[in-house]
Amino acid sequence: MNGLFDDDHLDVWQDEIQTDYNGSAKIALIEIDRSLMAMEILRKIIDEGEELLPLMVRLQKIRTGLERTFPLARKFHRPGFDD
Repeated sequence: MNGLFDDDHLDVWQDEIQTDYNGSAKIALIEIDRSLMAMEILRKIIDEGEELLPLMVRLQKIRTGLERTFPLARKFHRPGFDD
């Protein structure tokens, strides 16, 4: 396994950024960011767009929690995507 709890004791040769859990967290953060951007556009163009606000607030809280739990996730380099 390569989860967060498996890397409690990173040895000196391991990269603290390029971990499985940071990669997974980065993907989740990217999708949350994209979802929030799309919802903001929808909120402005549809009549009942204000109904999206509770979901947007929840996604923002999830994003904040992810960033707090995985502070290095956005630095993770995805080969072929972040080049």
